[in-house]
Amino acid sequence: MAGAAQTNFTRMLRDYVAPALRAEGLKGSGMEYSVPSASHWILLGFQGSTANTAGRMKFTVNCKVVRKDAWSAAQEERPFIGPRPKANVGAGSFEWTARIGRLMPRGDDKWWWLDAEDPPDVLGREVLEAITRYALPAMRRISAETA
Repeated sequence: MAGAAQTNFTRMLRDYVAPALRAEGLKGSGMEYSVPSASHWILLGFQGSTANTAGRMKFTVNCKVVRKDAWSAAQEERPFIGPRPKANVGAGSFEWTARIGRLMPRGDDKWWWLDAEDPPDVLGREVLEAITRYALPAMRRISAETA
């Protein structure tokens, strides 16, 4: 059973993050979202830490951009990678991946903490600002550069 922090995290995603990402044109729900593109998989994935407890959750955001034709070619050679990439699972050097912190001004690995009693909207706004200010522009730039 999920702890109170995980429930709070789910509320943050469902009530604050997902609607804002959809307003930015992304599709998805829960822990994974994508920017629609005919030529690329452009993915955002929320990753929880193994250090999470019932009262406290640590998480980050992973970004991935991969050309659909490159994915298909890799998948033919290595069917185990599946028909479509996942934001939180690396498959090879043919894809661009970055944790959100690498895209932010300090360039450090960035993890957020959400406690069971924290208001999810406050942290949700901070996470959304990082995504819209740093992750989405970088992912769109990478997809344009690799078109």
